[in-house]
Amino acid sequence: MWKHREEAEDQIRLHDCRATYIAAEQNRILMGFADGFWLIRKTAYNLTENTIKTAGSQLVFYLDDQYADDVTVYIFRQKQLRGKKWVQIRECKDIQWLMKMINQKGAQLEIIYEYGYYRRRLYICDLILRHPTDRMECQVEIPAIQKMECCWNEIDPKRVW
Repeated sequence: MWKHREEAEDQIRLHDCRATYIAAEQNRILMGFADGFWLIRKTAYNLTENTIKTAGSQLVFYLDDQYADDVTVYIFRQKQLRGKKWVQIRECKDIQWLMKMINQKGAQLEIIYEYGYYRRRLYICDLILRHPTDRMECQVEIPAIQKMECCWNEIDPKRVW
């Protein structure tokens, strides 16, 4: 299905990319990007001077078996206390909740920042609901990653960064 299926996490960027589907299968998490992700310039898969976006693409996270259900999603909401002070509330959700929001309710997960550290990935995101101005701040933490595959077919030389 994919022309390129590479362990190339150090050669892609997800900044401003939107996940349009998420699936959880046994010890794998699949995250699809209908509009693609960025291939960094001057790397093995993009020899040009520009960072270029792929067409539709997918990330596959292979997790240690015992941690397959431990993907954590934090949602941040503003709440006003006693009509005066605003506070930020953090709610903990699971991957099933995020899958329902994206796959059934049409939300998109826009990646703002991404961090990788000792077999973990942390994504700082906006969960975009029905309207682009209707957003929730969130974080997605994926633990115990054995490997991460980056899958794509084509690059679009007109979409450069």
